[in-house]
Amino acid sequence: MSASCSTCVPGSPESREAPGGRRALVRLVVAGVLISAAWLTRWWGVEPVWVSNALGALAAVLGVYPIAVSAGGQLLRRKIGADLLVTIAVFAALAIEEYRAAGMVAFIMLLGEYLEQVAGDRSERALAKLLALAPEMALVRRGAELASVPASEVQVGEVCVVRPGDRIPVDGEVVAGATAVNEATVTGESLPRDVGVGNKVWGGTLAEDGTIDVRATRVGEDIAISRVRRLVEQARESRAPVERTVDRFASWFAPVAVITALGVWLFTGELSRAITILVVACPCALVLGTPAAVVSAIGRAARHGILIKGGEHLEAAGATTMVALDKTGTLTAGQPSVVRVEGFDHRAPKEVLRLAAIAEVRSEHPLARAIVEAWRGFSPQPVPEPEAFVNERGRGVRAQYSGLKLHVGSPPHLRGAGVGLPRVVEQHVQREEQLGRTVILVAANEEIIGAVSVADRVREGAAGSVASLQRAAKKRVVMLTGDNPQAADAVAREVGIEEVHAEMLPEQKLEHVRQAVDAGHRVAMVGDGVNDAPALAAASVGIAMGAAGSDVALEASDIALMSSNLEQLVETFALSRRALGVIRQNLAFAVLFNAGAVIVASVGWVGPVGGAILHQVSSLAVILNSMRLLRAPGG
Repeated sequence: MSASCSTCVPGSPESREAPGGRRALVRLVVAGVLISAAWLTRWWGVEPVWVSNALGALAAVLGVYPIAVSAGGQLLRRKIGADLLVTIAVFAALAIEEYRAAGMVAFIMLLGEYLEQVAGDRSERALAKLLALAPEMALVRRGAELASVPASEVQVGEVCVVRPGDRIPVDGEVVAGATAVNEATVTGESLPRDVGVGNKVWGGTLAEDGTIDVRATRVGEDIAISRVRRLVEQARESRAPVERTVDRFASWFAPVAVITALGVWLFTGELSRAITILVVACPCALVLGTPAAVVSAIGRAARHGILIKGGEHLEAAGATTMVALDKTGTLTAGQPSVVRVEGFDHRAPKEVLRLAAIAEVRSEHPLARAIVEAWRGFSPQPVPEPEAFVNERGRGVRAQYSGLKLHVGSPPHLRGAGVGLPRVVEQHVQREEQLGRTVILVAANEEIIGAVSVADRVREGAAGSVASLQRAAKKRVVMLTGDNPQAADAVAREVGIEEVHAEMLPEQKLEHVRQAVDAGHRVAMVGDGVNDAPALAAASVGIAMGAAGSDVALEASDIALMSSNLEQLVETFALSRRALGVIRQNLAFAVLFNAGAVIVASVGWVGPVGGAILHQVSSLAVILNSMRLLRAPGG
């Protein structure tokens, strides 16, 4: 983090040993014992006086040693930072024979840093607990036996057995069994998801109530939870623009503090006032204000399945003025499903769906699978196989079953095949297409008996999420989609979006985003990270939906929502706004507090020891304020 305040920023590449380390704790305890002994011997009148002075001086040297080492490193790089201010203050106190005061200043600085580390470690521990959930061992089928092996040794293609209460060791596909999987560690979803044969599962998630066999598709460091860990670690190393601005300000602040201290000394003749100014002028709270808030916000987001790749993107999300939403896979589920079945000439809709499923059961087309799945929702029995089947690709299917010649396909195809479409059927097709639905007609023995309408369902809660963005976030919300205008308009009406751009190719989405950015908008592009990747990259902040299993989504986006829950999008913007608010509070507090402390020190109202206490109070205050971001709003 900042070189200008490396003593105050745990983990700084330019800092000395982390205050939370064992040696730092030992040094703190020893310095505390020495300074306590120094004051007690003075109060008790122990003679000679040099005993008390020596104890105070020893405490000062022990405490200031790591600070002085860091200050020396800064000077070698031609930088004047907060470490140098503290070092000068302590040695100046020793020079005027204020041994116990020097020892107290050094001890309070060590104690403050240790308390800051303890407070800051709360978010570190919470995040580490979240990301250490990938199991160390896996139960693998090898031949006729089950072998318990380190999870890192599982190979792609091997089958792992996951029992109730076990964490899944790999990303993969369920090939046997069924269970409810708690995916909160990856997607942030609190409710378990029922999975069975053919469903994907993620490593690090928990199988709750059934045994499943999982064929591994990703292993080791490639599983979802490991990729989450890498992205969060990278995010914590990233710096927000406001943080870099503060660092530049702080790099000038230290020389100004030295000059101010010299001026006060020359004007008043009191070196203790100058020493106090050096102590209170350290811009630690100023430098800590932004990274502490960013780390807390990123940690909270990660625990809820939101990966923010750095402070820059957190800041950008909070400042967006326009949200561009893809339709398919973002506002909708991205999978076609049957939304209506209509029977003609008194045919029962259930019978129409049954015959359509029989005709389509051998087809691999997504619409065919939607029809078959819809019928399976009515009947647990397997769909009967047709006696004959012909797949007319792109047009429909023909089948024969129980004496019926079935023909299932689009209205144009059935017309072209010589099947007549009565006016009532034509009117039904027209109404459904105006709603953005795809209509599949079902004919038996050359007669239309019914129609199946298929559409991509709007995600549950999409309308509420869009309303929240428009109302609470005060953002302009638009839809960018490659789908036809009728389907786009139907979804837009349902979710409450007024501005729609349909039939857009990926390059057209990209151009639209660029034009909005050039016009002064701060654009958040939300998509599935595949065909939307160019627009995600061009936006002020790119947000990928449902990114748990998508390398493209994780790489192309600045923020990745691991589940497809639109509430995570609303939470992302809310958290980013809260984080920006906390950062502003921290910076305002730090500037005002430092300025006030310098004035108080200049007039002699506090001495070096009081100055050290004030300094640590300000640093702890911004850390504790930042930690509020770890809680839910109002929590």
